Amino acid sequence: MSGPIPFTDSWAMAEGELDGFPLVLRFRDRLKSILGHPRLPNRLHVIWVYDSEPVPGAHAMPSQELSDRMSELEDALTEALEERSLAVLTSVATSGGRREWTWYCADKETVQTAINDALAGSTVYPVRLRVSPDPTWSGYMSLLRDLGRDAA
Repeated sequence: MSGPIPFTDSWAMAEGELDGFPLVLRFRDRLKSILGHPRLPNRLHVIWVYDSEPVPGAHAMPSQELSDRMSELEDALTEALEERSLAVLTSVATSGGRREWTWYCADKETVQTAINDALAGSTVYPVRLRVSPDPTWSGYMSLLRDLGRDAA
C-alpha cells in the first residue's frame, strides 16, 4: 500500500431501537473525502455475539468487563488495519446481544493476514468475519441516509 489514506476522524452517536432491543450506534460522519476509495473496495463486518438468546425489551447490552474486552479487540484491529491503511472503521453497532464493527477494507486475503498477525498470541475473541464487495460504499451511504445525515 502506498501512503496513508487521509480522512477527518470525526465520530457521532445515535441511539434507538432495533427489533425490540436498545441500539447504540457510533459512526464516523466525515468520510466524504474517501467514499469509494479504490484501495478500500470491500466491506468487512466483524461480529461478536455475546448473548445468543436475548429477551426482547431487555437491556441486552454487554457488561463493563465484556465491553472492555470489545474495546481491546477494536484497538488491536484499528492498529492493525487503519494504521497500515488497510481499512477504515465506519461504524460500531451494539444491540440485541451482539456488537458489529463495519470497516471498508482492502482485499480479503491482505486484511485477514493483518488481523491474524495482530491477534496472534492474544486471547481468543469469539468473532465472525464477513467480507463483501462494496466499491461505492453503498452500505455506509445507506446508514447515513437512515440517520438523516449527508456524507460530509
